[in-house]
Amino acid sequence: MNGQLIQNIIGGIVVASALLFAGVLLFSNALEYLFGWKRIVMIGVLILYALYRFSRIYQVVKRQKMQQNEDN
Repeated sequence: MNGQLIQNIIGGIVVASALLFAGVLLFSNALEYLFGWKRIVMIGVLILYALYRFSRIYQVVKRQKMQQNEDN
């Protein structure tokens, strides 16, 4: 199995879990000690990290497709 594929799958799981945790923090009071500006900052960091990881995955997939088109 291609190592890059495994990295993309793990990256997708990380993106999904970061967005899921941000959603839990946004819509519930799961962590009682995380409130106010700390909670907002944590949600922002999680969303930004998920966007960053998604952009990295997208760049790799786009590069692989371009290489496949050049090979054909």
